[in-house]
Amino acid sequence: MSDELSAMFHAAATEEATAAAREHPLAPAELDRFVGRVRRRRATRVTMFAVGGVVIVGALAFGLGHMGNANTVPPAASPSPSPSVSPSPSVSPSPSASPSPSVEPYPSPSPTATSPTETPPPPPAVPGRITVIHGFTGGGSGEAMVDWGTVPNATGYRVYRSASPDGPFTRAASISVATGKVTIEIGVPYEYIQIWPPSGDSFEYVEVVDGRRTYFQVAAFNAGGSGPRSAVVCAAPPGATETC
Repeated sequence: MSDELSAMFHAAATEEATAAAREHPLAPAELDRFVGRVRRRRATRVTMFAVGGVVIVGALAFGLGHMGNANTVPPAASPSPSPSVSPSPSVSPSPSASPSPSVEPYPSPSPTATSPTETPPPPPAVPGRITVIHGFTGGGSGEAMVDWGTVPNATGYRVYRSASPDGPFTRAASISVATGKVTIEIGVPYEYIQIWPPSGDSFEYVEVVDGRRTYFQVAAFNAGGSGPRSAVVCAAPPGATETC
């Protein structure tokens, strides 16, 4: 840009010198002095003009830059109110925790051995058949009597009676070996019935019923059931019209 200005000013000075020579013909020496003065004045003007141009160009550049920056600069944030700091509450000392009692662990249960389900014992075998048995006449009170021998595994004995040797036989009475309790089971009127053990290996049955001869059977029993009945025996009270 400065070269173009210099060329412009040089051309203008040359034109002024040419015009002055036409209007005022001078000697070469004076003309050279005149041209020198003109050039100095022009140079001063050019310098001032150049400085002024630089200033104008700089101002324009600054203004344009400021306008660009004005679009990008964010608005100033409004100052936020400073938070008020509340005084921290004074912490009261917490009471010292008393030591908790030591808890002893429960003893772990020892595994119990599961025993297999116990099978209940089978019921005892029923007693055998009574083989020793007798029927006979009692005293003057009109008794008919029967006695028999004991058998193994018997917990009781039962007496059956009938008016015929072929039956039917019905229950008369029973006795518990362990307790000696007698249970009367007869279904007809009677005066007296009793069972007792006269010795350690026998039992005796006595009855006063109807004053006639009667036929008897005896069977031993236990928890397993009743054994087979004995043979049939006959017994009659004293003075009976029919004897055995």
